[in-house]
Amino acid sequence: MTAYFNLKSGEFMRSIVYIGLLVCLPGIVYIVADAGPANAQETAVTAGDVDIDEPATLRAFVEYAKTQLDDIADAAELAVVWSSMRLEGDWKSGNTYLIVVNSRGSVLFHADQPDAEGKTLRRIVDARRDSIGKNLLMEAAAGGGFVGYYWDDPDMEGDDSSHPKVAYATQFFSEVTDENYILVGGFYQDLSDLPAGDPVSVPRPDITAGEVVDRETLKAFVESALKAFSIALERIGPEKLTTIQEVFRVGGGHWKHGSIYAFVFTTGGFLVFHGAEPEREGRLINFDLEDANGVKIVQEILKAARAGGGYVEYVWDDPARDEDGDGALLGDTVGSFKVSYALLHTHLGEEYVIGAGIYRRGPDFDEDGIVGFNDFILFARHFGLGRNDAGFDGLYDLNSDGEIAFADFVLFSVDFGKRVRSN
Repeated sequence: MTAYFNLKSGEFMRSIVYIGLLVCLPGIVYIVADAGPANAQETAVTAGDVDIDEPATLRAFVEYAKTQLDDIADAAELAVVWSSMRLEGDWKSGNTYLIVVNSRGSVLFHADQPDAEGKTLRRIVDARRDSIGKNLLMEAAAGGGFVGYYWDDPDMEGDDSSHPKVAYATQFFSEVTDENYILVGGFYQDLSDLPAGDPVSVPRPDITAGEVVDRETLKAFVESALKAFSIALERIGPEKLTTIQEVFRVGGGHWKHGSIYAFVFTTGGFLVFHGAEPEREGRLINFDLEDANGVKIVQEILKAARAGGGYVEYVWDDPARDEDGDGALLGDTVGSFKVSYALLHTHLGEEYVIGAGIYRRGPDFDEDGIVGFNDFILFARHFGLGRNDAGFDGLYDLNSDGEIAFADFVLFSVDFGKRVRSN
């Protein structure tokens, strides 16, 4: 007994903490489509105010529209505004409407010809073979300007290609995507025969895949994915989603970084999109899929989404790690701890689950396939150490805050008894 109390004070305190942790361990184990923004109803110069004989009215209309688009920083709000711009009214009157083009010349939005979206303006010429698309891009880049073009409008009686028409183009910056775009008004040449251009532009996420490091950033990433997905559904519909999906799959891009990527499936079990495994898209998913601990992964993700959004923890094979040491990254019998976050979105009566996940550091320190008592012993030996202390090992700092403390013990206790092996 005397020898015990003669231990160095640090060892004595560590023994007390060890006993305390051992005692504690068992006890811890839509935005409505017709609700447009107010500024869409307060247009200073409407499409109906434009007089084809007074080009200044066209310029005023387009420049005012630019100020409205400049002020939008929310992706969902942008989708609503674009929807309102397709309707006859302040933003659209006969042949006066708006077109949005990216810096590469691809049509992102066309108020009158939705089928033109995704096509490129760069190759379009008028009746005199003038390169109208390139001229529009040049005038916009120069700060805004008029472009004359000749085109025989088949819907206008008596019209022929000898009568010049005038379009106006200017440039605006979108806070939603952090990119410059060209806004065009007065250009109504038929674009149905244009070749395909770039995919429809997708907003930049508030938190990119490469910035996802914890639950908070994971949640923000999924919220951004939902916004982008809802815009795509609103603008091009579910039948054309394949035209933009590759944007979400670009490795090292905004939407995919390593093992961080988005996934989308319907509540009926149809896999719409998978950032890492495109070959699975279009198939039914297994609602009874379980991890090594019996967690029904898909069912729990669906439940979390329907509850208004939530996290689901489970064990899964990390495609970036050879977890069982067999030399192959996929098909490992040993998984890694993963947490996913999911949200629900409804479009035209169809429910979609949008989510993403992040692999987190797990407490199977001895790598025997189960978080057990041996792992607790290892954890307790490092408890209380900080990043600047001798013997500190980040492996035991489960929340990566620089110290091995009670918060890490709580995380350890949650996983205590869990298996990471699938057999």
